[in-house]
Amino acid sequence: MRSRVTEPVFILSTPRAGSTLLRYLLDAHPSICCGAETRLGAACEHLEVLLETLLRDHRNRAVGRQPFFRRVRHILDGVMSEYCDLRKKPRWCDKAPVNLETLGSLRATFPDGRYICLHRHGLDVAHSVLESSAMRASHVGQYISMNAGHSVAGAIEWWCDKAERVIGFTNTWPRDCLSVNYEDLVGDPEETLREIFEFVHVEVVPGVAERALRSSRSHGIGRGDYKIAGTNRIRRDSVGLGLTMDLSGVPLPVLARMTTVLERVGYSVES
Repeated sequence: MRSRVTEPVFILSTPRAGSTLLRYLLDAHPSICCGAETRLGAACEHLEVLLETLLRDHRNRAVGRQPFFRRVRHILDGVMSEYCDLRKKPRWCDKAPVNLETLGSLRATFPDGRYICLHRHGLDVAHSVLESSAMRASHVGQYISMNAGHSVAGAIEWWCDKAERVIGFTNTWPRDCLSVNYEDLVGDPEETLREIFEFVHVEVVPGVAERALRSSRSHGIGRGDYKIAGTNRIRRDSVGLGLTMDLSGVPLPVLARMTTVLERVGYSVES
């Protein structure tokens, strides 16, 4: 088994922000393997609870949780190193929007991680989620109920909650995070990838964006945006679709909150 991989890479994003596309792009790099969603953050949390419950010496109350997270890291290093061996690549990357629910455990397990924080305009994310009845029910149903059945208002508030978690993590660990906007990724993938590759300390390889979507099966099949499987090029036609949504009836505080979040991640918002 290979030794522990330092500086693992994580994609942190809200759902429907383009994380599957970014996964494919990173996975096309000769030094990075980035598989389908694994819920690695939940694994960190659950394994720590297991180890602490069974192995803690309750006579020593001074021992915190960090020794158990180091044990979790040892376990997961073995799994992820084996995955790297199978893919014949030295570095691994994990992407799963659900990791936003367990960021504390993820960071405690991987304090040397490099975190790519991917953002997309909130209205485009809301539009994408509401397009799918399954995603609408599983992701934003509670938020829609909280907004008196107004689906757009609910989707916007849901996005704000998720985006604020990414922003909070970035503000806490700024040196280990790189913020990337989806619009830049699809608008100028080569330049955006150059910044990402430099951030994660791998060689800048030209042409990755062109090769990434030639064979979707080469990136592994699993959880993620299923629509990308039928795509052979980076498309920009989804940018701005959220602007077509009817915002009448969306409470002003919800719109104001969205504007604030957008500005915090670099979007220019007209008054």
